[in-house]
Amino acid sequence: MADTETDLRQGLTALGNGDVATAEPLLRGAAEAGSPDAMLALCTLLRDSGRPDEAAEWLFDAAETGHAAANNMLGVLLVQQGSRKSAQRAFRRAIAGGDPNAPNNLAFLFASAGRNDDAESLFRQAVDAGNPHASLNLGVFLRSTGRADEAEPWLRAAAEAGDPTAEQHLADEPGQGFAARASVVWTPTTPHDDDGG
Repeated sequence: MADTETDLRQGLTALGNGDVATAEPLLRGAAEAGSPDAMLALCTLLRDSGRPDEAAEWLFDAAETGHAAANNMLGVLLVQQGSRKSAQRAFRRAIAGGDPNAPNNLAFLFASAGRNDDAESLFRQAVDAGNPHASLNLGVFLRSTGRADEAEPWLRAAAEAGDPTAEQHLADEPGQGFAARASVVWTPTTPHDDDGG
């Protein structure tokens, strides 16, 4: 186990330094030893290296372990493939595991399907979970459903938090389509981005 953790840590450091040639074998070794964090990091490395099929295999493996961020990323992949029901299940597993991006992503999926009550509840959950895009998305969603007065504080909060598009949303006319204006977290962070490994 110690070697697996060492390989993961060294692989993440190499990846963070842009040294893919060093990172890949370290992460692969840790992933093959069963580390879900290594599986997800290897998935990201492979995806970014133009090997999406192999990346997807590692993503499925990581998600099967119950890894929350992997399930969120799997949900994104399934949405892109048109498998909305399977994506919902993956996002729900990610939410249950505590991924802060998953409520936002599932809310976006529900909003685009007209499930407004579910979407609003999930956007609020995403705000509570600390998702940096959720205030913006809740504001855009509320405006798109004719609730501009309720939306303004959320858009202002997003602007104050440094969201570069929030001011533009505040200047837009209310009622613009939600899907065209929202900010979806389709690229989750790797494990080392959130907590150092």
